[in-house]
Amino acid sequence: MPRTPSPILTLIVLLFVSVSLKAQVLVTATAGTIPGPTTYTTLKGAFDAVNAGTHQGNISIQIQGNTTETATAALNASGSGAASYSFVGIRPASGASPVISGNISSGPVIKLNGSSYVTIDGSNNGSNSRDLTITNTSGISSNVLVIGSVSTTPINYVTVKNALIINGTNTSTAVVVGDGSMVGSPGYFSNISFLNNDIRKAYIGIYFLAAVVGGNSNILVEDNDLDASGADAIRMVGIYAQTVNGIIIRNNNIGNFETSSTEFDRGIWLASGTINATASGNQIYGLNYSGTAANAPFGISISTTVANSNILLEGNNIHDLSSNGTGTTMGVYAFSAMSDVTIRKNKISNISNSNTGGYGAAGIVLVPNINTAAIKVQNNFIWDIKAYGFNGYTSADNANGIVIDGGGGFDIDHNTVSLNANPTLTGSHRSSCFLITANVTAAGTVNLRNNIFSNTQTVGNASSRLAISNLATSGAGVFSAIDNNVYFSSSTNLSSTGTNASITNTIAQLQTSLGGNANSLNVQPDFVSFTDLHLDKGSNTQINGKGSPIGSITTDIDGEVRDAATPDPGADEFTPCLPITINTQPVPKTICPGNIINFSVAATNATTWKWQLDDGSGFTDLTNVVPYNNVNTSTMTVNVPAMANGFTYRCAITSGPGCPVVYSDPAVLTVPSAPASVSVSGDITISHGGNATFTATPNGGIGPFTYQWQEGYGGVFADVGGAPLYSGGLTPTLTITGATTAMNGAQYRCVVRSCGTVRSDIATLTVNKLPQTLSFTSQTSGGIKNVTYGDAGFSGVATASFGLTVTYVSGNIAVASVDAVGVVTVVGAGTTTITASQGGDAIYLPAPDISFTVVVNPKNITVSAAAKSKIYGDSDPSLTYTANPALIGSDVFTGSMDRDPGENVGNYQVLQNTLTAGPNYNIAFNSNVLHITPRTLVVTADDKTRQYGFANPPLTFSYSGFAFTDNASVLSPAPVASTSAVTTSWPGDYPITIAGGSSGNYTFSYVPGKLTIEAILLNVTKQPANSRICADARATFSTAITVTPSIAPVDYQWQYSADGFINWTDLPQGKSASYVTKNNSATGFYRCKLSVPGTDFFTQAAELTLYPLPTIVAVKSNDIDCAFSSAKLAATGGVSYQWSPAYALTNPAIPNPVASPDRTTTYLVTGTDGNGCTGTDRITVTYTPSEYNVPNAFTPNNDGKNDVFGVRHWQKISDFSLSIFNRYGARIFYSTDLSKGWDGTVNGIAQGTGSYVYYIKGVAPCGVIERKGSLMLIR
Repeated sequence: MPRTPSPILTLIVLLFVSVSLKAQVLVTATAGTIPGPTTYTTLKGAFDAVNAGTHQGNISIQIQGNTTETATAALNASGSGAASYSFVGIRPASGASPVISGNISSGPVIKLNGSSYVTIDGSNNGSNSRDLTITNTSGISSNVLVIGSVSTTPINYVTVKNALIINGTNTSTAVVVGDGSMVGSPGYFSNISFLNNDIRKAYIGIYFLAAVVGGNSNILVEDNDLDASGADAIRMVGIYAQTVNGIIIRNNNIGNFETSSTEFDRGIWLASGTINATASGNQIYGLNYSGTAANAPFGISISTTVANSNILLEGNNIHDLSSNGTGTTMGVYAFSAMSDVTIRKNKISNISNSNTGGYGAAGIVLVPNINTAAIKVQNNFIWDIKAYGFNGYTSADNANGIVIDGGGGFDIDHNTVSLNANPTLTGSHRSSCFLITANVTAAGTVNLRNNIFSNTQTVGNASSRLAISNLATSGAGVFSAIDNNVYFSSSTNLSSTGTNASITNTIAQLQTSLGGNANSLNVQPDFVSFTDLHLDKGSNTQINGKGSPIGSITTDIDGEVRDAATPDPGADEFTPCLPITINTQPVPKTICPGNIINFSVAATNATTWKWQLDDGSGFTDLTNVVPYNNVNTSTMTVNVPAMANGFTYRCAITSGPGCPVVYSDPAVLTVPSAPASVSVSGDITISHGGNATFTATPNGGIGPFTYQWQEGYGGVFADVGGAPLYSGGLTPTLTITGATTAMNGAQYRCVVRSCGTVRSDIATLTVNKLPQTLSFTSQTSGGIKNVTYGDAGFSGVATASFGLTVTYVSGNIAVASVDAVGVVTVVGAGTTTITASQGGDAIYLPAPDISFTVVVNPKNITVSAAAKSKIYGDSDPSLTYTANPALIGSDVFTGSMDRDPGENVGNYQVLQNTLTAGPNYNIAFNSNVLHITPRTLVVTADDKTRQYGFANPPLTFSYSGFAFTDNASVLSPAPVASTSAVTTSWPGDYPITIAGGSSGNYTFSYVPGKLTIEAILLNVTKQPANSRICADARATFSTAITVTPSIAPVDYQWQYSADGFINWTDLPQGKSASYVTKNNSATGFYRCKLSVPGTDFFTQAAELTLYPLPTIVAVKSNDIDCAFSSAKLAATGGVSYQWSPAYALTNPAIPNPVASPDRTTTYLVTGTDGNGCTGTDRITVTYTPSEYNVPNAFTPNNDGKNDVFGVRHWQKISDFSLSIFNRYGARIFYSTDLSKGWDGTVNGIAQGTGSYVYYIKGVAPCGVIERKGSLMLIR
């Protein structure tokens, strides 16, 4: 059971929790007011201390346990306020795996607010382990980390590594680098690194947004995982960079994005304004869109909108991207007006679109929208591009390898594109390895050299499946160079310019259609596999060296150096293999153990040799370990061990690294040896006069063997003789003909000789006696004899085949017995077996037993139950019966009968239940019924009492005579009580009668009761009180009563009397327990008349006293014009006052406030006298606009606007003066010239931003003007 902790244990736990909470964060610094170490419960607490200057210099922040941040932990820049540090390092304590968490909406958990030289390292041991988790659990506009600049001061040298970063929602970004004051605004930053982090659950994983200025550079994003799945998946973009100058995104895993949102997912997005960017070595996969809208994922998007972008995509592996929508799925998508982009050495595969409308998928799509794009696509592998298929040539149609969809200035060189996945459409789809759409209008804008375009799709009609399609408006003129390409299509359709008639099927036709291609080939390349586009070195001889050198491309996709004179087409540079011809095959060998032999092979063009062994488990390579030597040459030496017998050897031969292996014929080594043992076929059993054959088998021996059979008795063996008894005594098989019983038990063995003598196992010869049989004379062996209990006995006699005496036995003498001569007697119902046996003699074997089954069936009798009856609720009577025929002999009945369950009135079947005469009888039971009749139920009415004039109380009654646990709930309907008394009946006794009621188990007997009517009692519990009110108020008089009984009706009537004694008159609205007087009601007395049936009562009288209202008078000193900026108001007639509206009043709750409105205003004053009565008056202050206004701020920044503070717009002013005072009260400017103002300087020195005081005085036509107030100087 649960136990309550002891107070001591609870105290210990609380103390431990308290200490733990205080030690979550440990701060150590080299300077400051408290260098530390100092502990905090949260990272925010530590940051706040750093911001306050408590810790300074080189600061270490160690996270020792989980923290819960209730607000953003913000670290300010060094030099901001009291913060002063040279470095801040944040990491978990050794061995700890803490979590920094917060439920922070519309903000991050951690914010580096302009703070440079900061490292967050999540490893607790100085390695690459990820031991620190930072998470924001809020689902509302949350972020985990914001790295932001303050104003235009850059944030520098920030590193975040080895951390697990989890956002609370996928509708906002996890990590933001930009402006510190507003998330999503561009910032100033450089030397920012994200290394080996795991970033989960975000709209965008990492978001960079830089201001368009120089210096936003040296950004490194390396070895991070942004590929969590399920609830932690990234939603739209893994890494986003906008207007960043200098970023490297390298070796990250990005994928498994959320699939259902209607948007374009992107693994990496180099967005507008980004330049000098490299994305290399990244794994991008698992970007899938499951919807049907116009969306699809892109592995990498480039949209810098900037000339000379200097973008490099190199060595990325982009795979497993899919869409079910109408957007085009793309491995790489480069669009917008930009130039200088290089896409090289990437692998792009399994890019698909399953939309049945035929929408597209492509490996690379280029849409730079300018004709000087300088885009280079080199040394890329592209394969397994899939789409439904469509009869169209746009980028949104079909599965295509590389697509140019606009702009110009392209170098497409040394790429390998294999369309090796089938579309669904079997008709005229236009899948192309390389596609130029009709959106390309410039001439001489594409260089297409040294590529392999292989379309091995097998689904489609005769005009489908293309290697290259050119829809450019300039036709063949779009190419500035096109040559040394390898084209192949399984449909033979090499190229198309948009119509079936333009499709080419030969190189000559292609040359005519596209121009150039003088050295191009129509050859099917042989790749290593479906997913490996390296060229098979064992074939592809037609492709070898058929490229043309391009000076800027000196290596292939693997970094292997290309042939400077004759490079290979495609992304893979390869050296073909020379054919192997085996001239001499190794031959089988037979030799004794311990000898040395050689296996040799001879072949032309062979450069490598590797001997292999198959010891029964398949061939494996050999090494130069005893007993083998020279296994890497054409001749192998073997020091033959005995265990090598049957080993098979072959030689694997190649003409160079990476070339196909050619295997020699296998050669078997035979090593002869004496058998380990010799087995004999086994013991033999025969009958007298029969024949026997024994066979000897050597086990493991090798070579020719000699055999000698021997016969033995009692362990003494001798060589067997010859015919007629023995034959084959010197062979592996010995035959014995006509064996006698005298040979029973003889033993035989075989002596085998081969480089040693081995004696076989011993086999025994058994010679058996002759058999005999038994048979029944009147029964069938294995048969069944059916009889009935009480039948007479019968014969079970059997005879032996050679007349020997037979014995009998019964398997169950309780069913039937058998005597010595085979007569069977019936004993009881059941089944038994009668068995006959014969034991044999010196010549004959015992006869096999025979038997038959005796089934004794029970005797059939009929048992009839007698009919019975009882009253509902009584005990059952005894159940009786009769039997026919009677039982045999002393047999008796046991057990008892029963009946169907139930006690309700009705008939119940009498059941046999456990009544039986034993297993020797079958009972046919004739049932009968038990009849249950209804019981009498007495219903007695309960006596009741009520007061005169009231409704009757509920009439109740009681029952007597219920059986079992029955109650009134069994009656449907129940009886009903009634009386002749009504509400107006006189007091007295009235009979209560009962009628009705129904139940199947009861009849009813009714006993009447009586209703007694009593009188009504009324008590006044609250008397009306005297009231004193103002003349314009209302008084409330009220009363309260109790009445017995409480439900009795009461009528209220309030009355008025001037003197409180006579002349009481009813008040028309006084019909309730309370009465409210009207305004200005007359002074007098009020009471309430209370009426119940037959009686009236009166409350005490209460007096009403009225106070007169005060007379309030309001006055003003003046109206507002250029001479008066305020007016004094005054009120009389009361003891307290309230002015309304309070607008422009110094105090609305005094009798004489000062009003300073800027518009004509009417004021209402409410005055209250000593009795609390109020009166009102109104006064209007008229406002005449003044031309003499003063500004409250100015901006002296020499832009010609609001640079000087003054009032030169004033007119008709004399005796003018202007004074400016600083915050310390010192006058820093004075002028009597209306046309001159203050320019924000003192003695030529610009004054700082802040508040100053002005005082202006002058004489206007309306009188003396004074103005003073505050002004704000803003720079």
